Order: sequence, then structure tokens, then C-alpha cells
Amino acid sequence: MSKLIKKLFIIILVIVIAIGIIHKLNIKNYIMKNMYPKEYSEYVYKYSEENNIDPLLTFAIIKAESNFNPEATSNSNAIGLMQVLETTAKEVMQNKTEENFSKEILFNAEDNIKIGTTYFAYLLDKYNGNIALALTAYNAGIGKVDNWIENGIIKEASDGHGGIFQSMKKNNITADMEKRGVKWAFIGPVDNVLVKMVDPVLLGVMIDKNVSAGGKSVVKANPSEKVGVFCKRNGKPGVVEYTEISKEMAERTDTNGELVFGESHINCNMFSVKAIEDVANKNLPYHVAHKKASYLDENGNLVVPDKPNAYKFESFIFDAFDMLDDMAILRVKREDEFAPVKNAEGTDSPETARALYKKFYNIK
Repeated sequence: MSKLIKKLFIIILVIVIAIGIIHKLNIKNYIMKNMYPKEYSEYVYKYSEENNIDPLLTFAIIKAESNFNPEATSNSNAIGLMQVLETTAKEVMQNKTEENFSKEILFNAEDNIKIGTTYFAYLLDKYNGNIALALTAYNAGIGKVDNWIENGIIKEASDGHGGIFQSMKKNNITADMEKRGVKWAFIGPVDNVLVKMVDPVLLGVMIDKNVSAGGKSVVKANPSEKVGVFCKRNGKPGVVEYTEISKEMAERTDTNGELVFGESHINCNMFSVKAIEDVANKNLPYHVAHKKASYLDENGNLVVPDKPNAYKFESFIFDAFDMLDDMAILRVKREDEFAPVKNAEGTDSPETARALYKKFYNIK
């Protein structure tokens, strides 16, 4: 036992000495500085903030484009830290600043970062906040990216149904609604065969409560049902997705034995047009889903995984509720308004939805 203690003591002593040496020589800071040198931090943070870009993303662009070399030039005549083309710089400076352009300023760290971040902000706006497309266009050029999108070479995955707000504004749908005097819009699911489109009862409740949004709920079938549930967060209405609620919370009951979190959000929502525009000006949070995604291996062969191998980031309509002051929630009967199609067979399948539809409409 004494030999073991001595060995442990020696190991601990070596670790302590090593930590002391690392601290003394500041090795950690040395490694971090060389992995991500931040001598241009002042300019990166200043112009990233001005252009609403994550400064760490700006650092990453500089790392990839020039490896933090302000004198770097490419075969395509891109210059400096962020590898800015002369033609791009001229256009940015003509549109965004009143300064005169000269090629030499691209070798100046501050000017290069200022122009590079301004241009990247323009790309983010052009591609509706899609960072992947903006980065691709920054490196390959707008013309190529637009051509790839047009010809289906680049395919964008859905970012979840929460993207509908920005999509409606981007495509001038809300502007057209306002022009025609439309004040309310119903946003509902395509997989619920009993959905009631633009339900006047829900709209009446919203008008009576003087709120800009409303949603429908049904009593949760059981604690493990895969549906989001209504709740309040920081005094505001919201929905917790079923993948993000703990087992203890899902099973929690009140004094009457009913589920505390038992109001299922069935994705039947109504918003004022103004509320849609307000939400469209903000970025909804992303939720992480672990899913199976087929892919091509290094030999070009299609691989179909048998278990989740990819993470998908999605935004949801109900995330808009957190951005509103209040909303109305109308509980309805499940058998009257909720017959979803989520699975190929079994629960919430075409077979069960068809049966509920026939029962509700008394079809033999």
C-alpha cells in the first residue's frame, strides 16, 4: 500500500510541477495566440459589431482566407487579411462610404477588415441570413452561387416552419396583405386532416383579449406524447418542444392529478399581420434535432444510416410567442380538431387520421 501511495504522490507532484511550468511560461496563452492570433481584435470587434456579424466568424474568415497575413495576395488578386478584391472594395466604398478608393488601403488591416465585414454583411442580407451561402459567395463569388442555386447544384435544407415569418416579409406577402386590408393570418399544419382554417372562434377570442396572436391546444394524451406543450417563461407565453422537456416535468401532476404541462400545442395559430412583420425582423432560436441523414462516401456510394448521424437545426413557429407580450390559447376537443399524420403506421398514421376524419364527418 505504501508503494502505491508513493507512486501516486510522485504522479501528483509531477502534475503540479508541470502546471507550474505551464503557468510560468504562459504556454497556454502562447498556444492560443498562435492558433488564433488576435492582434487585430480591436478592428474585428469594432466592424463586426457595426455590421451585426459574430466577431468569431470574422476571425474564422480571416484565418481561412489569409491565415492572419495582412500582406497576403491570391492568384485572383484578392488582397489582405480578408482577401478582398479591388472590384469588390470599389463597389463597397462607393455604396457604403464617402472615402476614395486606392488599392494600397487593402493592405491596411483596419481598412481591409472594415471593407470585408461590410461586404460579408451585404452577402448575409442577400442570402436572407444564410451563413453557409454567404460564406460560399464570399469565397467563390455571387455569380457562381446564384448559378448553382438556379441549377439545383446547391440545395437549401428547410430551417423549420419558423422560417415562414421572414419568408412572408421577404416575398412582400405581408406588404400585400396590408395593401388589401388584411389584418389577420392563419398559419396551420399540413399534416392535420381536421384543422379548421381561420377559425372565427379563435379570432374572436383574440380580439376579445386584445392580443396579436392565438393558438389552439388539446389535452395531452399521455406524458410521453410527442407534442410541444404551452407554458410561461419569464412571464411570457411560450411552448416547450417535447424533445426539450425532462421526463420529470412531462410527468409532473397537480393536486387534481392532471398534467402540469398538459396543454399540447397543435400548431394551429393565428397572428396579426403586424405581429408577423415584427417577428420577421428578429431571429428565431434554433432547436437541435438528431436525425438519420443519407450521404455519399468518399467513393461516391450512397450510405443510408441505421441510426441518427446528423444534427439538424430548426426554428419553429411557436418561438414567435416568446417575442410577443401576450397571446390567447383556446383548448379544443382532440377528436374534433386533431388528427395528425406523423408516422407511416401505428399512432398518428394515415390509417388513424383517416378513421378520425371519417368519424368526425360521419362518413361510412
